[in-house]
Amino acid sequence: MDEYLKEVGKKIKKIRKLKNMTLDDLAKKINKSKSAVSKYENGEINIDLVTLKEISDVFEIETARLIPQNILKPKKKSIDLDKVPRFFKEDSKIYSYYYDGRNSKILKSLIEISGGEDKDHRVSMYMNISDYDFPYICENTYYGNIEHFDSITRINLYNKYTDLEKPNISILSPFVDSEIRWGLWSGISIRPIMPAAIKMLFSTRILDEDKELQKKLILNREDMAYIKKFNMFSVF
Repeated sequence: MDEYLKEVGKKIKKIRKLKNMTLDDLAKKINKSKSAVSKYENGEINIDLVTLKEISDVFEIETARLIPQNILKPKKKSIDLDKVPRFFKEDSKIYSYYYDGRNSKILKSLIEISGGEDKDHRVSMYMNISDYDFPYICENTYYGNIEHFDSITRINLYNKYTDLEKPNISILSPFVDSEIRWGLWSGISIRPIMPAAIKMLFSTRILDEDKELQKKLILNREDMAYIKKFNMFSVF
């Protein structure tokens, strides 16, 4: 039980800091003393389910995210693995990257693919994250489904918080034996609100966010040539 409380406390502390909240900020929002919240984070006292729910509501995440994963029963797989491309078969997590010219930096996201029976909630995407261990602390959260075809895998998403945004991701050649694939994210940009399409790199492993990756992500002469030729933004 002590190890369980310490693990829960570590998660609460990490997420609180990612949310730029102080101990006092969190204590006030859940009507507890600063001392009590500190003891929760250090695993010194038991935390009841109601308080855990209140904390998750403040963090705007599911309560299950604060519970150590080793005590949660995994869902049974219901996907026919013979019809799943190799790119998605061995990993339930896909790392994605794109270059945002508005602030001149690489932004990273995480896609989690489950094998649950709910086909409309098989994919979770956490876009613009800062920590892969806590991806749900992000700019935007999406849920949706995934469809595999011979030449393209299509991911259909909807924004957790607004019906305004329902983006689509198309990933090229998913059956090719490679750990990195190019794709196109298309939907609505919130800053400012406008239709947008993004050249995005998808990987089965975490990539170094260096100048080499940045060079790959920035639109190059070949991209611009295709745009000029077809009068549309495409990824090859």
